[in-house]
Amino acid sequence: MEQRLPNGQDQHAQAACADLEKWRKRSIASLDNEAALNHIGTLIDASHDAGFIRGADRALYLIDELAKRDVDARHGAIC
Repeated sequence: MEQRLPNGQDQHAQAACADLEKWRKRSIASLDNEAALNHIGTLIDASHDAGFIRGADRALYLIDELAKRDVDARHGAIC
């Protein structure tokens, strides 16, 4: 039986949101282009699945940051 929290979320959903919040806060500054793109893709997918709009917003911001880098042809689609 799932235990409901006062705000209506179950414990699993709350844990998933906490994990997504950690992913959302993560910077891509120390990541190479491929790792940064993987992080952004994971953030987009997980945020969409969970309906986590702040994660999607952050992913769009990170895409803009990644586009400012010198990306090679493999990652040119993000520019």
